[in-house]
Amino acid sequence: MPQSSSRSAMRELGLVREVLDNELVARKDRKAVGMADGVVLELRDGQPPRVVGIECGFPVLARRIHPRIEKWVRAIGRRWGVWRGRTHRIPWSRVRAVGIEIELDVDAKTSPNTAWERWLVRHWIRHIPGNHGGGGSAK
Repeated sequence: MPQSSSRSAMRELGLVREVLDNELVARKDRKAVGMADGVVLELRDGQPPRVVGIECGFPVLARRIHPRIEKWVRAIGRRWGVWRGRTHRIPWSRVRAVGIEIELDVDAKTSPNTAWERWLVRHWIRHIPGNHGGGGSAK
């Protein structure tokens, strides 16, 4: 195997090790906005693959186990899920730093990745007596 192929393989392994399954955080307020469930690559003729983005969502995680499980998860999500069985793709251009966490240039308050959390606050948490942070009637 030529040396350049070996180096290329090492970079691919680094991408999986350093990105996949790491926590995503919003740069501004350091709030967690999800996990990196998948990495999206663009395949180009005669050139190395290019990282396009990060995918988030339970269907992506299920796809890593088996495509049939992904179909089941998407069907369940369409029926009862906040994202309706869809996934969210974050463009690689929004990635600011990769380390223990992946720092993103996104707003945690409006990110589709925090839709489930916002739904819980609106429909359940704010109705809990004595809740001061979820917009409930207790002050």
